[in-house]
Amino acid sequence: SFFELMVLMAFCYFKQEAVDVAIIEVGMGGRLDSTNVITPVLSVITNIGLDHIQFLGTSLPEIAREKAGIIKPQIPVVVGEFSPHTASVFEETAASRNTQLYFASQQYALLNACLKDGLQELTLQQAEGIITYRIDLLGSYQRQNLITALSALNLLSNTFAIPPEHIHSGLANVTGTSGLQGRWQELAQRPLVVCDTGHNREGLAYVVESLRQLKAPKYHLVLGLVNEKNAEEILGLFPPSAQFYLTRANIPRAMELARLATAARTLHLSFTEQESVAEAVQNAREHAEPNDVIFIGGSTFVVADALAAFKP
Repeated sequence: SFFELMVLMAFCYFKQEAVDVAIIEVGMGGRLDSTNVITPVLSVITNIGLDHIQFLGTSLPEIAREKAGIIKPQIPVVVGEFSPHTASVFEETAASRNTQLYFASQQYALLNACLKDGLQELTLQQAEGIITYRIDLLGSYQRQNLITALSALNLLSNTFAIPPEHIHSGLANVTGTSGLQGRWQELAQRPLVVCDTGHNREGLAYVVESLRQLKAPKYHLVLGLVNEKNAEEILGLFPPSAQFYLTRANIPRAMELARLATAARTLHLSFTEQESVAEAVQNAREHAEPNDVIFIGGSTFVVADALAAFKP
């Protein structure tokens, strides 16, 4: 497949460049994923949602079993979120492979979160006491991601020397250091234009929570999905009073507008249809008032098209 070819190319490149550390993200699932040929120094599983159910299973325990396939004998594993639906799967797999299992959400507790000088300021309770981190990734879901990353870094400190000041500096400069785009990225002001690559029910639930916190007079939502998604379920997550601009990314996997429109009618949403993401964004900007909020998302590919076409 395309993904397997890209994994092979990446591994060859990492070897050629003699990288010191590589962070390898699974493409889908884990047990049968092409990235799973490696033996890592640490495995990390973020959260479990009902995604890719045609391949991974139709229940959370079934999907967790596929994700648990990256757990290796005697290699520690961090699971980001504790869930009673999936915890036993990870516990049984870790025990069978004689490895240590850590639930990040049991290692840290979030005490306070606020925005300060354009950064998220998060105060955590951890075993060593109370500590504050500042991160330049603004989505509310980054709070759980931070806890997962800190749990991983804590374990990696047994293998690598990672000074605390480097952790603080790295978290405050993620986008500048990595070039990461599309994660609750603000593209313009008045009206505020935000994009996010969240694309499944669990990820988009965090996005909608962040949107609601903005308390905008009206939301304008530029949304497109890929074929395998449940359009009615995804559209139903967003505020029903919003104006929807339904579109499709310029890829074969993009969901047809007719199918998106059918779901929107079923939910009694107010919507228009645009064949391209650029047209949809332009339409939203023409109709939004200065205090409104425009959101672009539903698919990584929609965000990619928007970033390619966006002019402040």
